[in-house]
Amino acid sequence: MSAETTPRLLEHLLATDGEALGDVSTWLHDAVADVGELRWDQVTRAVILPFSQEPFGAGGIEPRHLRRTWLYDEYELPLLACRLIVHGAGRPRSRDPFENRAVDLLGIIHYPAIDALRIDLSDGGWLELPVSSVFVELEVTSRIAATVRRRIGRWIPYSSTFAAREDR
Repeated sequence: MSAETTPRLLEHLLATDGEALGDVSTWLHDAVADVGELRWDQVTRAVILPFSQEPFGAGGIEPRHLRRTWLYDEYELPLLACRLIVHGAGRPRSRDPFENRAVDLLGIIHYPAIDALRIDLSDGGWLELPVSSVFVELEVTSRIAATVRRRIGRWIPYSSTFAAREDR
């Protein structure tokens, strides 16, 4: 791999308390993940969940304006490859089986009463990670995992995001 194709770390967040976990949760909101890719290492007690998220300006990466119509502006939006790493976690639990299904992540919250972190999913499901304390990392890389299109209304306030066509 050349230096140009080697992904760079654009953002690295570390959370060891509820307030910092809120910053991680903001990055997770509306991110896309495949629950089947979640990995738990029993030896290191680490859970790793790869996901993709829009850059939010990280690394100076911005959406590319494609066209303007009387109804909307259309943008090409890269989704960056990211990882959520939870240290000191027990075996993950889920409402549904861990299978390959793409879902939007809605956020992560710590529940000290049950010693667990919970990631809510857009399909109504959740991932629960038993932990005795909060130690979470979020890595945002420069690698583009996917590209989507976003249309933003000009006269009527709306926004829609959809998969980019492959033929362009």
